[in-house]
Amino acid sequence: MKDPTLTGSDLFESDFSAGGLQFCKNDKGRMLSLPWSVDYFILYYNKELFQKAGVAVPKTFDEMVVAAEKLTDEKNGIYGHVGRGLRNANMTLWTNFFLNYGGEFLNAKGEILTDGPERLKPPRCISAC
Repeated sequence: MKDPTLTGSDLFESDFSAGGLQFCKNDKGRMLSLPWSVDYFILYYNKELFQKAGVAVPKTFDEMVVAAEKLTDEKNGIYGHVGRGLRNANMTLWTNFFLNYGGEFLNAKGEILTDGPERLKPPRCISAC
């Protein structure tokens, strides 16, 4: 950001959200990339469906799993959770679940984990995936 050959003089760190900055800095606080495209997740829900099923709006991933199971009615084509589902667009959503349940993509040396005991099994699918 401080190198004028790399960034414009009108670009400031304060132009980015705190969440975005968290992802583009290393553990020493050095910015290694720009948080240009940050996905924010918002829970949209059908109030009537939740009320009819007596389900509270979830506040955690664990609560969302329980709510999704209670709301799912496969016979009538109702699923308690759906996300972005256009092939690679779903990766962002799935990664959020994977990391929050303890999954790792890199080992301590920064090498990509593709398979093996170091990797956690993916969380159970709570959506129509």
